[in-house]
Amino acid sequence: MKNRKVFTLLLTGMLSFSMGSNVYASSTEAAIADAQAQKQAAEEGLAQVQSSIGSLESKKQELESYLADLNAQYEDLTNSISELSIQAAEKEDELNKVKTELKKAKKAPQTSMSP
Repeated sequence: MKNRKVFTLLLTGMLSFSMGSNVYASSTEAAIADAQAQKQAAEEGLAQVQSSIGSLESKKQELESYLADLNAQYEDLTNSISELSIQAAEKEDELNKVKTELKKAKKAPQTSMSP
């Protein structure tokens, strides 16, 4: 009888212990599943961020190329303006010379060409 009580207590203790282990195991499995879900969500977020970075890098390259084109156009226009300014100054000098010659011609005595 005493053996039976000991056996019953042992059996009860083992059942209690095994039930507690299952609770611990299932909570651990839930924690692992939750951690895996968080990991997957983080990986998806990382993939999206990397995709955005790639897209932004591509746009940056396009804008840098566009800026280089604009700078080349600006330099060409600046050179053209400089050349036109030089030409305008030369034409202004020619005009002043023509005006001076015209004034001299008006002041010079007119000789008639009659035979």
